Amino acid sequence: KRRSVKIVKIKAVRLVRLIKELHDVSKFESGVSPLETTPVSVNSVLSRTLTQTRIRAVNAGITIQNQISDDRLPQVLADEPKLQQILENLLSNALKFTPARGTISFSAKLIALAADDPALTQLETVPALAPDEPPRSLVVTVADTGSALEEEQIPRIWDRFYTVVSSS
Repeated sequence: KRRSVKIVKIKAVRLVRLIKELHDVSKFESGVSPLETTPVSVNSVLSRTLTQTRIRAVNAGITIQNQISDDRLPQVLADEPKLQQILENLLSNALKFTPARGTISFSAKLIALAADDPALTQLETVPALAPDEPPRSLVVTVADTGSALEEEQIPRIWDRFYTVVSSS
């Protein structure tokens, strides 16, 4: 009986979190809740995300490999709670589709961008943290040993409310 109550509480907390996330997305898209960017320690956010996810991974029999090569990643301008949420969602999806005894690898690195890189034209203009440095981009990668996406699913993964149906 206690186990059932515990499971119900865990599911209720998860449901409340999902509702809050949907509410946040709705507010952001309507312009009511713009991103609040501040200098954020990438290492701190990545470490916190890995720590929170590792417990779930251990319980599922999944190994998480931290392949972050630079423990001195610079600060970035970001909305820290939203960045944390995005990283947690990426790792949560990897956990969902990785079988027991599987592996999830998590990496982050800075790459230099050329002044004519198309990615720069797509970004909102924000003040540089270090004006004398060339533009760089933080690339975060989550890879897992779960089943791969079907080719026709790839274009839809960013569609609102789209859920990938696992083929295995």
